[in-house]
Amino acid sequence: MSVLNDSTDSDSVEVQKTVTVVAYLKPKWDDLREWANEIDEEHDYYQLKESVTRKFKLGPIEKTITLDEEWEELMELEIEEAEMTETRDTVPKWSKSRAARTVMQDFLDNLNLPPGYEAVWGGVRRVEDETKVIHIFPAVDHLGLIKHPSKMDPEDPFEDKDAELPAMKFRVSMDSMTEEEMDKLHSAVVKPFITYFNTLDYTGRIRWFDCETKKTEKGACFRL
Repeated sequence: MSVLNDSTDSDSVEVQKTVTVVAYLKPKWDDLREWANEIDEEHDYYQLKESVTRKFKLGPIEKTITLDEEWEELMELEIEEAEMTETRDTVPKWSKSRAARTVMQDFLDNLNLPPGYEAVWGGVRRVEDETKVIHIFPAVDHLGLIKHPSKMDPEDPFEDKDAELPAMKFRVSMDSMTEEEMDKLHSAVVKPFITYFNTLDYTGRIRWFDCETKKTEKGACFRL
């Protein structure tokens, strides 16, 4: 086996890391939909929509039909042995993650980045080659209380796993960058993102943890 590219220069090594940031909401916001409706003025989180559930059963075969076209085709077949049911209901139309996306983007839109980088929807992009080097994935849910970073144990990350506290969770993925870039962007993006939640009047405790930095050689090529 011969190695065609055996460069060990630091610029030839790409690194990646994921940092998870959890911002717990204050107890008054246990109703996540009420909180979302309060902070996001552009959307009505109490809007209702019609939900349609269609089921098709033929002997041992039972399936839920989601496409109108497929349902209409089955109706036209008029299979006597088949049981076809359609249930309509009115349910709340709201997305748990939408409000967290709004919080995330407010942060990005006001972020001072190093030269050569720009904020885009859901992350940060390197201007030179238009590569998105930071992706932020938001979520909202009730979570257990995670230990403070100073007391974090990877084998047992929860202080109270059954707490069921309202929280925003953000997975910050950093990749396609050198170690030097990671250090620079961690200081310019991740650290301010963590402290940003201390400025919001609806957040309480903030927790975060990161995974081990992984390294891959950029452009490595082998002939077997």
